[in-house]
Amino acid sequence: MSCRKIIRRKADKLCTGDLDQRIKIRIRTKSANNDGETESDLIITDLIDVWTMQQSVNGEEAFDSTNNIQLVTDRFYIRYRNDIDITNMIEKSEGGETLKFKIIDTENLNGRSEFLLIRTSRRGDATLKNNFL
Repeated sequence: MSCRKIIRRKADKLCTGDLDQRIKIRIRTKSANNDGETESDLIITDLIDVWTMQQSVNGEEAFDSTNNIQLVTDRFYIRYRNDIDITNMIEKSEGGETLKFKIIDTENLNGRSEFLLIRTSRRGDATLKNNFL
């Protein structure tokens, strides 16, 4: 597979060998609540571990699912998957610490279903449920 442009400049290309870090993609689901209340419990489970290339960005903004502008702090590039969207979150271990990222949007790079760009916003150290919202 040849390298693909990741940014609009000619020198910036993405190759499979550039995916040199591991991240965990997690998914949230709501469980049925048996006590008759209208709210159900939020369950967060692992979807998959993937190889990625991470880019920290400054000043990039993107629209989220509710058309609010969100500040993008990091971009992740992974091999294309069609089951990753804004309902997922990313966890990355770095220096003994687990970093959490909220997915703002995803983009099929070049429309060829080879690589997926995931724009994220870094979350704080609170509980998983709070970081997912």
